[in-house]
Amino acid sequence: MREPTAEQCRDNEVVAGPRGEPAFACWYPQMGGYVAKCVVVPGEPDEDGGSCFDARVWHDGEFPFGDEAPRVLHHCSARQFVEFGQLVLSRAKSASSAPALPGGATLDAELVHHLRVVLAAIGGELATETGRARWSAERGSVDALAQALARLA
Repeated sequence: MREPTAEQCRDNEVVAGPRGEPAFACWYPQMGGYVAKCVVVPGEPDEDGGSCFDARVWHDGEFPFGDEAPRVLHHCSARQFVEFGQLVLSRAKSASSAPALPGGATLDAELVHHLRVVLAAIGGELATETGRARWSAERGSVDALAQALARLA
């Protein structure tokens, strides 16, 4: 079967599949730093409205498909790709908003919430001159704690 053109992929043009069946050209999602030209042969819809499909992929790089082109990839559910993408996007957003710790570790949202509650209580103790003096005498510098409070507030 013929490799689709970039224009056919851009326009999601209807093309003939490997046995002449109806198919369409598109761009396969970026993997290994490259997008790939692709021809999708849709399967029959299942009871949930999903569908298995075959994707013939012409990838520009070796990773993750090797040199053979096109690679035939059988996917059992387009819906799983959508759900996977939604999960990745939601987790990426929450992970990127979590405060960074040494070594690149992050705090999850629930732990950050509990830390904020504890730090607010400590902050209340530090709101008075007497509280700050007692904190410094018992625990050391108030400045380092104030900086930590500001970062997590």
